[in-house]
Amino acid sequence: MGHDAESEFGGPLHQPKHYAAEHASDAELLPPAIRREHTAAVFAIHGSTESGRITMTNFEERVLRDLGELKAHMRWLVGNGNEGKIQELEARIRKHEAALQRTAGLGVAAGVLLTIMHLALDSLRTIHH
Repeated sequence: MGHDAESEFGGPLHQPKHYAAEHASDAELLPPAIRREHTAAVFAIHGSTESGRITMTNFEERVLRDLGELKAHMRWLVGNGNEGKIQELEARIRKHEAALQRTAGLGVAAGVLLTIMHLALDSLRTIHH
Protein backbone atom coordinates (compact mmCIF):
# COMPACT_ATOMS: atom_id res chain seq x y z
CA MET A 1 0.00 0.00 0.00
CA GLY A 2 1.64 3.22 -1.09
CA HIS A 3 0.90 6.86 -0.55
CA ASP A 4 -0.81 7.14 -3.93
CA ALA A 5 -3.29 4.28 -3.42
CA GLU A 6 -6.80 5.66 -3.82
CA SER A 7 -9.90 4.31 -2.11
CA GLU A 8 -13.25 3.95 -3.79
CA PHE A 9 -14.25 7.29 -2.23
CA GLY A 10 -11.50 9.20 -3.99
CA GLY A 11 -9.30 10.00 -0.97
CA PRO A 12 -5.86 8.57 -0.31
CA LEU A 13 -5.96 5.22 1.46
CA HIS A 14 -2.77 5.77 3.41
CA GLN A 15 -2.99 8.87 5.54
CA PRO A 16 0.18 9.53 7.54
CA LYS A 17 -1.61 11.65 10.14
CA HIS A 18 -3.75 8.61 11.04
CA TYR A 19 -0.92 6.08 10.86
CA ALA A 20 1.51 6.55 13.73
CA ALA A 21 2.89 3.24 14.97
CA GLU A 22 4.83 4.01 18.12
CA HIS A 23 5.66 0.43 19.01
CA ALA A 24 6.95 -2.38 16.84
CA SER A 25 3.88 -4.49 17.73
CA ASP A 26 1.60 -1.76 16.33
CA ALA A 27 3.50 -1.47 13.05
CA GLU A 28 1.13 -3.77 11.11
CA LEU A 29 -2.11 -2.40 12.57
CA LEU A 30 -4.09 0.22 10.72
CA PRO A 31 -5.69 2.90 12.86
CA PRO A 32 -9.44 2.72 13.50
CA ALA A 33 -10.20 5.71 11.25
CA ILE A 34 -8.82 3.92 8.19
CA ARG A 35 -10.31 0.54 9.13
CA ARG A 36 -13.74 2.13 9.64
CA GLU A 37 -13.79 4.39 6.56
CA HIS A 38 -11.93 2.25 4.01
CA THR A 39 -12.78 -1.34 4.95
CA ALA A 40 -13.28 -2.62 1.40
CA ALA A 41 -10.04 -1.08 0.13
CA VAL A 42 -8.06 -2.38 3.11
CA PHE A 43 -9.35 -5.91 2.55
CA ALA A 44 -8.66 -5.62 -1.15
CA ILE A 45 -5.01 -4.79 -0.46
CA HIS A 46 -4.15 -6.53 2.83
CA GLY A 47 -6.59 -9.35 3.36
CA SER A 48 -6.68 -10.96 -0.03
CA THR A 49 -4.78 -13.69 -1.79
CA GLU A 50 -3.59 -13.58 -5.40
CA SER A 51 -7.05 -14.63 -6.62
CA GLY A 52 -8.74 -11.82 -4.72
CA ARG A 53 -10.50 -14.04 -2.18
CA ILE A 54 -10.10 -13.46 1.53
CA THR A 55 -8.66 -16.47 3.33
CA MET A 56 -9.40 -17.32 6.92
CA THR A 57 -7.48 -19.48 9.31
CA ASN A 58 -9.08 -22.39 11.14
CA PHE A 59 -9.09 -20.28 14.29
CA GLU A 60 -10.98 -17.45 12.58
CA GLU A 61 -13.51 -19.90 11.12
CA ARG A 62 -14.03 -21.47 14.56
CA VAL A 63 -14.43 -18.05 16.19
CA LEU A 64 -17.01 -16.99 13.60
CA ARG A 65 -18.90 -20.28 13.94
CA ASP A 66 -18.92 -19.96 17.76
CA LEU A 67 -20.03 -16.33 17.45
CA GLY A 68 -22.92 -17.43 15.25
CA GLU A 69 -23.95 -20.01 17.86
CA LEU A 70 -23.68 -17.40 20.60
CA LYS A 71 -25.91 -15.01 18.64
CA ALA A 72 -28.48 -17.77 18.13
CA HIS A 73 -28.50 -18.56 21.85
CA MET A 74 -28.81 -14.88 22.76
CA ARG A 75 -31.77 -14.51 20.36
CA TRP A 76 -33.37 -17.54 22.00
CA LEU A 77 -32.82 -16.11 25.48
CA VAL A 78 -33.55 -12.43 24.90
CA GLY A 79 -35.70 -12.58 21.78
CA ASN A 80 -35.29 -10.90 18.43
CA GLY A 81 -38.50 -8.93 18.25
CA ASN A 82 -40.45 -11.87 19.63
CA GLU A 83 -40.68 -12.92 23.22
CA GLY A 84 -37.51 -14.70 24.30
CA LYS A 85 -37.09 -17.15 27.16
CA ILE A 86 -36.16 -14.42 29.64
CA GLN A 87 -39.35 -12.49 28.87
CA GLU A 88 -41.36 -15.71 29.15
CA LEU A 89 -39.82 -16.42 32.55
CA GLU A 90 -40.51 -12.86 33.71
CA ALA A 91 -44.16 -13.18 32.63
CA ARG A 92 -44.49 -16.50 34.49
CA ILE A 93 -42.95 -14.96 37.62
CA ARG A 94 -45.40 -12.03 37.44
CA LYS A 95 -48.33 -14.48 37.15
CA HIS A 96 -47.05 -16.48 40.13
CA GLU A 97 -46.58 -13.33 42.20
CA ALA A 98 -50.13 -12.22 41.39
CA ALA A 99 -51.48 -15.65 42.38
CA LEU A 100 -49.47 -15.50 45.62
CA GLN A 101 -50.89 -12.04 46.41
CA ARG A 102 -54.45 -13.29 45.77
CA THR A 103 -53.86 -16.31 48.02
CA ALA A 104 -52.43 -14.10 50.76
CA GLY A 105 -55.46 -11.80 50.47
CA LEU A 106 -57.85 -14.74 50.76
CA GLY A 107 -55.93 -16.01 53.80
CA VAL A 108 -56.20 -12.62 55.51
CA ALA A 109 -59.92 -12.43 54.71
CA ALA A 110 -60.50 -15.95 56.07
CA GLY A 111 -58.55 -15.04 59.22
CA VAL A 112 -60.67 -11.93 59.76
CA LEU A 113 -63.90 -13.94 59.27
CA LEU A 114 -62.76 -16.60 61.75
CA THR A 115 -61.83 -13.93 64.28
CA ILE A 116 -65.24 -12.25 63.93
CA MET A 117 -66.93 -15.64 64.25
CA HIS A 118 -64.98 -16.48 67.43
CA LEU A 119 -65.77 -13.06 68.89
CA ALA A 120 -69.48 -13.59 68.13
CA LEU A 121 -69.47 -17.04 69.72
CA ASP A 122 -67.57 -15.77 72.79
CA SER A 123 -70.00 -12.86 73.17
CA LEU A 124 -72.99 -15.22 72.89
CA ARG A 125 -71.43 -17.49 75.49
CA THR A 126 -70.88 -14.63 77.96
CA ILE A 127 -74.37 -13.27 77.43
CA HIS A 128 -76.06 -16.65 78.15
CA HIS A 129 -73.99 -17.42 81.29
